[in-house]
Amino acid sequence: MMNGNPRDLHSLPGHENDDRTLDKVIDNNNLTTSDEHMWMIPFTEGQNHTLSIEFSQTQMISGLRVWNYNKSREDTYRGKIFFILARIVHVTIDDKQVSPPEGYLIRKGPGVCHFDFAQEISFAPQTKPPQPTVSKSESKHLRKSTMSTDEASQEYENVQMPSGFIYQLQMITTWGDPYYVGLNGLEFYDAQHNRIELTENNISAYPDSVNVLDGTSNDVRTPDKLIDGFNDTLDGTHMWVAPILPGIVNRVYVIFDQPTTVSMIKLWNYSKTPSRGAKDFAVSLNVKGVLKFGCIIHLYLI
Repeated sequence: MMNGNPRDLHSLPGHENDDRTLDKVIDNNNLTTSDEHMWMIPFTEGQNHTLSIEFSQTQMISGLRVWNYNKSREDTYRGKIFFILARIVHVTIDDKQVSPPEGYLIRKGPGVCHFDFAQEISFAPQTKPPQPTVSKSESKHLRKSTMSTDEASQEYENVQMPSGFIYQLQMITTWGDPYYVGLNGLEFYDAQHNRIELTENNISAYPDSVNVLDGTSNDVRTPDKLIDGFNDTLDGTHMWVAPILPGIVNRVYVIFDQPTTVSMIKLWNYSKTPSRGAKDFAVSLNVKGVLKFGCIIHLYLI
């Protein structure tokens, strides 16, 4: 049912036995960094690179789910020699274009498997999220209020309202507990300062929860509790907690299928055992592989 143009890398000298063939697109091994479960074709600038699927009878198609090339962070930067990382995709059905004129923007693969990085692409009419409107005087005031006294030490670009696909919160320290870190809840707000409705598809954590530990499997303090709306509580069933493991930085990911502008993040720290609450954490957002927004935030003990 499938055809690629080019089909694979076998036409290139030295790649006659390359494993990254077209059938890997549908082998159901999507959440991986193993390139033996990925597809790759040669890239020639200015030419079309297509993947075609032909059904034997009429099918009603509402959208696509895409896992981008994810071998490693380093490999996702390659692109002049091989067509490794899809960025803009145009979709046609029976020769009729269903994607917008500019195509669909495909989220970059994270290069790790900390969460399911599938991206949903809906063929329903899409409306672009409102963009922030800031006057020159307000912009100047915001820059002054957020600039560090030691600008030379900053390794990121100041952006008042960052926009992107994946927001990452790295838990750096706790309020004393060396074994666990947790939060009660979080909320994200858009460019117009309206709360963004988050679902389980938007939230993930690494390590996921205490259920990753041997002998623990049914603990309810999972990442979805961060967005269940019960934030100001002492009830542990509405909180998230995860183990602090050697050599691993605890992370919470908020994942969007479309670039999303965020004006504010609200957090409720872990209240059941305050020492397990986050004390210092970093917020970062990667845009086109470049760290465009980053900061370290200190949370107070409650």
